[in-house]
Amino acid sequence: MAHNPACERAKNPGCVCTGCGGSLHGWPTRIEFAEKATEPELTKLRRDAELLWLTKLGTGKRRKNNLLDPPGTLKKAASQGVEADAITWLARNRDHIDPSRNLGLGLHADVRTALRERVRGAPGPLTAEQVDRSTPGHFWCTLLADLAGAGETVQDTSDRVPEAAREFLREGQSPAGWGPTQDALADHAMGLVWKCVCTALLGDFADLLLVTRLMSLFLCPDPTRHPTLVQRSLLPLAKDIGGEDVPTRLLQAYGIDLEP
Repeated sequence: MAHNPACERAKNPGCVCTGCGGSLHGWPTRIEFAEKATEPELTKLRRDAELLWLTKLGTGKRRKNNLLDPPGTLKKAASQGVEADAITWLARNRDHIDPSRNLGLGLHADVRTALRERVRGAPGPLTAEQVDRSTPGHFWCTLLADLAGAGETVQDTSDRVPEAAREFLREGQSPAGWGPTQDALADHAMGLVWKCVCTALLGDFADLLLVTRLMSLFLCPDPTRHPTLVQRSLLPLAKDIGGEDVPTRLLQAYGIDLEP
C-alpha cells in the first residue's frame, strides 16, 4: 500500500505501509505533538496514561491476578506511560526535536535508498524490492533498540557498535513478524542505521543513546510484542526520564521479559 498520513498517526499494530517501509510509522505525529504541545496538554497526556494504567491494573482480586499473569492490556498501559514521559521530555528539551526528526527522515530517505543499493549489489536471494515489503512492522525499532543497547556496552560511536548490535539481534528474542528475510536485511542495514544515528545526533553520547531509544519507541507498532525493545529502550527510558512509578510499572507488566 502507498504511504499515507494514517501511518504517521498510527498508534496500534497492523500498519503494513510499504510506501514508507515502516520508516515513517508513528514518529512524525508524536514529534509534532511534542513540538507544539502546551504544558496543560502535556499534563493531560501524562494524566491520561496514569488513568489508563490504574484502570487496566484494577483493584482487589483483579489487581492480584493481573500482576500474577499480566495481560497485554496492562503491558500496553505501561508502555504508554513511557511514551507519555518521552513526549514530555522531548517537548521540554526542544533542542532534541530537530535531531530526532532528522534521524527519522534519514531512515526514511537515506538508509532505505542505501539499503536497496546494497541489497541490489549483494550476492544471494534478497532483492531491492523486498526492502519496503519486509521492513514494515518491527524492523526499524529493532535496529535502533539493539544499537542503543550495543552503544551502552561499547560507549563510543565506533564501528564496533553495529557489530555488537548484530550480536544482540542474534541472541535476543525476535519480535512478532520477524523472520529470515528481516535477519538478512538487518545484517546489511545495521551499519547504515548507526551512521544515520551518529550523523543526526551529534553531541553528547548519552543524549545520542536516549534519542535513539526514544525514536525506537515512537517507531514501534506494538511494544507488547517486542520484548527486546522493552528491555533495551523502554526500561532505560523509564529510568532516565520517566516518572517515579514508571520503571516499577514496566517491571510489574513485563516481569521476566525484562530479565537479561
